[in-house]
Amino acid sequence: MRDVLRHRLQALPDGVQQVVRCAAVLGREAEFGVLARLVDLAEDPLIDALDHAVGAGFLVEAGSSWKATYSFPHDLMREAVYGDLPQTRRQRLHVRAAEALLLPGATVGPAAVQLRAAGPAADPERAAELSLQAADEAARLYAWHEAVDHAEAAIDVLEQAGARPERRAAAAVQTAVLRLKSSIGDRRAVQLLETALELYRLIGDDDAAATVHGRLGGALCTNHSVMDIPRAIEHLAAAERLNGDRFHLHRGMTQAAMYGVRTEVLGDAAGRAEALASELGRRDLVVMASWGRGWYEFNRGRLSDAANVREAMWATAHELADPYLGWTSVSGAALCATEYLLDPVAGRAWCRRGLAQARFDTFEHPHDTIVDQLALALAAMGDLDDARRVAEPLPADAVSRRVLTFLGGDWVRAEQEWAAALYRDEEAGDFHDAALNARWLAGVRRLLGDHDGAVDVLRRAVTIGVEGPQVPTELAARAELAQLLADPAEAAAQLERCDEILAGGEDWRGLAGVVELARGVVTGADDAYQRAVEIFTTYRLPWRRAAALKAALKARGR
Repeated sequence: MRDVLRHRLQALPDGVQQVVRCAAVLGREAEFGVLARLVDLAEDPLIDALDHAVGAGFLVEAGSSWKATYSFPHDLMREAVYGDLPQTRRQRLHVRAAEALLLPGATVGPAAVQLRAAGPAADPERAAELSLQAADEAARLYAWHEAVDHAEAAIDVLEQAGARPERRAAAAVQTAVLRLKSSIGDRRAVQLLETALELYRLIGDDDAAATVHGRLGGALCTNHSVMDIPRAIEHLAAAERLNGDRFHLHRGMTQAAMYGVRTEVLGDAAGRAEALASELGRRDLVVMASWGRGWYEFNRGRLSDAANVREAMWATAHELADPYLGWTSVSGAALCATEYLLDPVAGRAWCRRGLAQARFDTFEHPHDTIVDQLALALAAMGDLDDARRVAEPLPADAVSRRVLTFLGGDWVRAEQEWAAALYRDEEAGDFHDAALNARWLAGVRRLLGDHDGAVDVLRRAVTIGVEGPQVPTELAARAELAQLLADPAEAAAQLERCDEILAGGEDWRGLAGVVELARGVVTGADDAYQRAVEIFTTYRLPWRRAAALKAALKARGR
């Protein structure tokens, strides 16, 4: 085919050959104005050449009525013409094509692609610069994969050219930030930040190294695929020693302290981050910093204050029309409502808020976390068919998949998966998720008849709740533990502490029903069972309601 096309093309006038070859260099489509700046023809001869090329079957008109565009009838034809160009000429045409595409107001992505294709004929610094600009442009349009592709290409260009270390490091950081925000390759993001750190150390730039330490600290707290809280804290401590970017340092510390359940550190870091964000006049950064404040208030058991923080975060994110910021409020609010306070109706409402945001589906990991939360809320409410439908596209390690495995009756598999998840969380220093997994694991072990195993993991959850402190975890774990303890005095002590927490006057919603169920089990009081059933009914918790009714019947000897 290539030989036939070559002969056909060579039979055409020189001007037509030039137009066809330039069109092949431009790619799938060639706009008339760009061709006019690329070929060595005046306008009228160019029009004649294009008409000739169309008549010869090399090009077809592909544009709209207001924009004349030409393309090849088939990609194989374009590839054949392109491949027949001598390498040196092809590369120089790519350079000229890049300049032809760089019009005022035009996007730089196509020009960046052309310069990269030019290889050694292009200035590598210029090719990398345009590629990083193209990455920023694509990110502003939420085209995350395109943005990451441009940024990674810039790294390749700079490495092949042996660019200055600081230039390569800056490109690595920019690419890592894009990957972290878009959740496209968290492991690669960490690798890029580590590379940048080594490069900045190499040239002795402590200020830049400090900033990267801070970003690494935050990165190691963002996703379970890379979660490592001890390493995160090491990087954040290094950033502080080197006087790094203060906002990212404190914001990163809020993440590490939240997952590590170090509540006082969390409150201090959140306050510092909020103060810096306010000084900068950055409302978006205030929202990010408030994420830590919301968890701090929640961990202390100040539920209404935490709810107010998250509502304020949501209002600002909604006003700024920033779906990523919206996620920061929705994710925490939905999790707290469904899994801590046992109010899945409220959790579902928060999920729907988040999923209704324009362009939110472009953020893969944030989107999946909210879908996962929605499936959890539906499952807790007894809507198993809807929960399975919602969870179906989620990754295999999604939390809702484990819950649905359990509710589907495969208790052995659910126990294995929760035990593995608990082990991974504790190894990573993620005690926030470890406490949740411990409570779920206790529930399935109890059903499997592993009484001692259930008690063991609940004691671990209580320890996390007390030492954090994280009052909601402490309350839930103590109430569940009280139902299992053989020693009446110890069970009563657990219940007494639960009552102290409830006396604070906060609205503990469905979780208060767990305390009432524990009271019934520990004291035998029939009215406690009744209150538990009423609370579980109010908050649409059919599985817990059934368990309370069963426990009440057992207590009555039926």
